[in-house]
Amino acid sequence: MKLLFSVLLLCDLVGPARAQDPSREKTQSYSLQANNFIDALLKTATDFQFPLAVEWVKSANTLTPVSLSMSEATASAILDALVSSHDGYSWRLENGIVHVFQRTLMTDSRNPLNVRLGEFPKSPITVARANLYLTYTVQELVWETRAQGVGASLLGEGVEPQFQIDAHDSSLREILNKIIAASKMKVWIATFPSNPSLTLKGFLQETPMYDPKYFHVEDQPFWIFLRWGDIPWKRLDTTEP
Repeated sequence: MKLLFSVLLLCDLVGPARAQDPSREKTQSYSLQANNFIDALLKTATDFQFPLAVEWVKSANTLTPVSLSMSEATASAILDALVSSHDGYSWRLENGIVHVFQRTLMTDSRNPLNVRLGEFPKSPITVARANLYLTYTVQELVWETRAQGVGASLLGEGVEPQFQIDAHDSSLREILNKIIAASKMKVWIATFPSNPSLTLKGFLQETPMYDPKYFHVEDQPFWIFLRWGDIPWKRLDTTEP
């Protein structure tokens, strides 16, 4: 499967994926049972070992269980089947990363992932430190107060090796992509509610992944990082707001 996806990555997919196979290579029969859309995407990313970025809206449709069975299908066809079954979603390949997104979020100026950051540390950094830096920086832009970084700091320092990226004048989305390309964290997910409220500066407010009873929404990042094979967080799997 790793070889198959390597072939897929060589294909120049610059727009939303098409239904046809991107290569002549085919998998053996592939079946998938998942609790919901996100669970299905995470299992597929783990099976095929590709970096995954997701911008999604938690709704009744995306929380519906997924059952998929295909024979002699490419990785591209599997993704097409998963994404096309959810209205308003697309996927595309971006510098080796599979990006699944709700289309209206991509162009919404209120989406914090569209915020451009002038600088990112040029020195070697861990995922934990990068997470804290981005949380401080982004939350100060979308709220009126600077985050204390409590939620972001829960990502264990010392677990990840250091890495280095060039991200001058990049959007938050682009920086998150660079992090999963360079580190052992291979997935990032940004979750939005069906009817999001706005932050104090008019940005869409995300669905918090940490319990708001313990970590203020203002102190939580707009994304989470996962490794291949990680179990979805409870708040990705339930109807909790």
